[in-house]
Amino acid sequence: MAQVAEIAEILRYLDPSDRMICLKVFSVLKKELGEEQGWSFALNFASEAHNYDLRWVKANYKWAKPVLGFGYLMAIARDAGWVAPPREQKNSALLDDAKKRIDFARAVWSKASVDDDFVAGHPYTQKKEIDWAGGCARGSVTASIVGRSADCLIVPVHSLVTDDLQGVQCINSDGQKQSFGLLRGGAFVFGDKRAVDQSWAIAEGWASTVALVKWLGYPCAVCSFGKSRMNEVFDLVAKRFKPVQADLMCEYDD
Repeated sequence: MAQVAEIAEILRYLDPSDRMICLKVFSVLKKELGEEQGWSFALNFASEAHNYDLRWVKANYKWAKPVLGFGYLMAIARDAGWVAPPREQKNSALLDDAKKRIDFARAVWSKASVDDDFVAGHPYTQKKEIDWAGGCARGSVTASIVGRSADCLIVPVHSLVTDDLQGVQCINSDGQKQSFGLLRGGAFVFGDKRAVDQSWAIAEGWASTVALVKWLGYPCAVCSFGKSRMNEVFDLVAKRFKPVQADLMCEYDD
């Protein structure tokens, strides 16, 4: 089975607006990654096209046969300009980079405070009229967007497959956001995960996610960290938790 990072890198060279390329990519993804993970990659790849049509993607991914392998994907990528680096160097660099990003995100989270009153006192939570931690933490972060030694609200990103902490989103006092670790395959789930007999909601940002539970009565809501990830998160939530319905709340933008 091909490495996930290798496939992600190669897909950057292919044209998702070419429907024939899409069909070939779907076949490779099903064979190399399996039905569930392959769908996540297929959706992300196809959604970058100017002629993106979710119904077409769903229908053709469903009927794609897992017959084309990783070697075929490399062949069509070479035609598009991709050059394969030495395998050992490439794999080591990609895995090291991913591990470093996740480790940094976990370090940020481990040093932060989850005290309700302290988190509720952050300027961003006060602006959003949220008077408790809401599943988040608060700590000092230095980074290019949020600034040096910035007082940040820190939102955890957990894998929707394993529940492992794989990233964080940091929000400074001015509402500027910067993410660390990995977002792909992850989300922030807030509320009662057992309430699968009721409708859930999926929102773009943390404040909207908390508001949907606190003020609009959803038993559970999920933060996708951006509109572009809502469909991916919708499918992962449906697969993992199986709520009777999941509403995409695009209008609740943070």
